[in-house]
Amino acid sequence: MTWEISKAVKLGADFENFKRVQDLVEAVLFLSDCPIKERSLAEGLNLDQQIVSEALKVLAKEYESRGILLKDGPSGWELVTNPQIGPQLAAFFEFQRKRRLSQSALETLAVIAYHQPVTRREIDDIRGVDSWHTIKALQEKGLVKIAGQRRTPGMPYELAVSDAFLHHFGLESVRDLPPLEIDMDREEVVDEPLTIEAAELGIGRAEVLQHEPSS
Repeated sequence: MTWEISKAVKLGADFENFKRVQDLVEAVLFLSDCPIKERSLAEGLNLDQQIVSEALKVLAKEYESRGILLKDGPSGWELVTNPQIGPQLAAFFEFQRKRRLSQSALETLAVIAYHQPVTRREIDDIRGVDSWHTIKALQEKGLVKIAGQRRTPGMPYELAVSDAFLHHFGLESVRDLPPLEIDMDREEVVDEPLTIEAAELGIGRAEVLQHEPSS
């Protein structure tokens, strides 16, 4: 038993109750988006301030060798990142940022998912822009695959979404995609429950135009 726990016991808290105080204090600090003073913790949790103080000291020692530290600053106690691992964390989140899909990529994925198998020319016609670079990037990420070749002049490749696409967006198959409701007069999506936001296909609205049939 550490000195801090021994002191807490002398203050009237048995080991189980002291551990419960630790758990409560830790949970509050984890959920809080700002530092909290000892007094505020004690009052808010209806606990003895001396017991809360000892619990914070014990927790701070336990956190010393972790990636998260418990620090007491001018504004109160808070959980902070260990500065020693700061560079690696920055590199990781930069890597995650680069992996996020652009709006162009999300739109292209939506077109392919709903129109597959579809050629690049058809994708360009639907989106109204050249999609070559976007399609190439999606293929490099493994979200789009070549599904075959169209038996038309030029034998263009047909594209479809991959298993990685289904896994990424939590789908069992393309049949799980929400149905599109299309206004045939305006030839555009008017109600699309599938979200296509910030690399999360299936959580927003997709501005996908109905492909005009060639004359």
